[in-house]
Amino acid sequence: MGDDHYDLSFQLIAVLWILVNFLLFIVIKKNCFVCKQKAAPGVRQFDSIESVVTYYEQIICRLKKLATDATLKKYHRVDATSFRKLIEWVNFKEGNIKVLEDAWTDPCFWPFLETMEAAKLVQDDPSQLVIRLSNTHPGTITATRLGKVKVYLCFVFLLFLLCGMKYQAMHGKGKYKRFEAQVKHKRYVVNNEGTLLLMNENDNQEVSWQGLIRYLLVCECNICLQEIHNAMDNTMLPCKHCFHKFLPSPYKKKKKKEKEKKRKAYAHKIKT
Repeated sequence: MGDDHYDLSFQLIAVLWILVNFLLFIVIKKNCFVCKQKAAPGVRQFDSIESVVTYYEQIICRLKKLATDATLKKYHRVDATSFRKLIEWVNFKEGNIKVLEDAWTDPCFWPFLETMEAAKLVQDDPSQLVIRLSNTHPGTITATRLGKVKVYLCFVFLLFLLCGMKYQAMHGKGKYKRFEAQVKHKRYVVNNEGTLLLMNENDNQEVSWQGLIRYLLVCECNICLQEIHNAMDNTMLPCKHCFHKFLPSPYKKKKKKEKEKKRKAYAHKIKT
């Protein structure tokens, strides 16, 4: 009787063990099937080798159109090396090629500039905004422009600065500026939907290419999104961020010319 009871218990345990393993197998298989069927947003799924080849050929054809089309090729000179860079940057992603097509005819877009070339360009023209393909991070773009930053001084240099200010005051060369111009680079990531990610202190936003241009040039600070009014001096905003327009105020230019004229008149009066 005891042996029969022991055999029955062993059989029940074996049956339960088999059922548990069977249920686990069903759950795991279902999850794997869902993962295979569920596509990531913006990521294309292929069901055959032909569809993969067709997709890659379409991307290459779209890039070739940008480089060779009679209307489009006049915007940027593309040789074999540049075309290879375009392929590497796009990396056969739909979002990347979409942004590239939107940006191709924009006057702010300089796709093949190196970092030093972009810096020199904005230094020569302080009002210039240069947006280029990132050289170090494919699938991202870099905006380069000239901004004003505060000059932080050590004690020794401060003494030297005070002497320089005294010398300038004696020779009528004006006051020493509190801010200096500095080249700024900021990178923006392209997502799978073909929009650009703007990361700031409060929230992250996704904008189109035109939205990025408006964001950088027209209406708001690209760090804290503070609105830029026409009455404001775009070289400096109350938010104290330095990545703003570096456009000299016409009023300041006029005032500077008047001061220079008075200084020359006064110097001429002393000599005579």
